[in-house]
Amino acid sequence: MAEDVECGLEVADEYVLGQPITVTCWMRNRGAQPVWLLRWGTFLEGLDADFLRITHEDQTITYDGVFVRYGDPGPESYLQLAPGERVSAQVDISEGYAIAAPGHYEVALRMRAHDIFEDSQGTPPRGLADHRSLVLSSSPVELRVVEGGE
Repeated sequence: MAEDVECGLEVADEYVLGQPITVTCWMRNRGAQPVWLLRWGTFLEGLDADFLRITHEDQTITYDGVFVRYGDPGPESYLQLAPGERVSAQVDISEGYAIAAPGHYEVALRMRAHDIFEDSQGTPPRGLADHRSLVLSSSPVELRVVEGGE
C-alpha cells in the first residue's frame, strides 16, 4: 500500500551559521508492491515547496522559498519506488528557511505526496480527478548551529 512509504532525515552533528545547512532527505517503500509517487512538493524537486517543519526555541521557522505552480503532470513527473527501494536527496535548508541564530533546531519532513498509488492501480500520469494525496511525515531530528569562527 502507498501508506508503506516512510521518510526521514539525516543531519550532521553540527553546522556553522551562514554556511550551507545540508541535510539528507530520504524515503523508502516498505511494502511488497511498487509504488508510483508524483515528485511535486517533495524533496525530489529540490527546495521548491514547504516540506519541512523547523523549530528553534519553540518558534516555527516559516518557509521563505519559491512556490511552484504546476499544470498537468507527465510521466516524467513520477518516480517508481520498488519494494525495499530507498531514494534520497541533499537539500540546503538555509535556502528556504531563515536559519538566523545559533542554537538547537528541530527538523522533520512533512510533505504532501500529491499523487501516490501502487503499481497495480495503474500507470502515470493520472488525471487530477484520480490523484490520491498522502501526507508523509518523519520523526523530528535535532541539529545544532554554531557561530562561525575564524
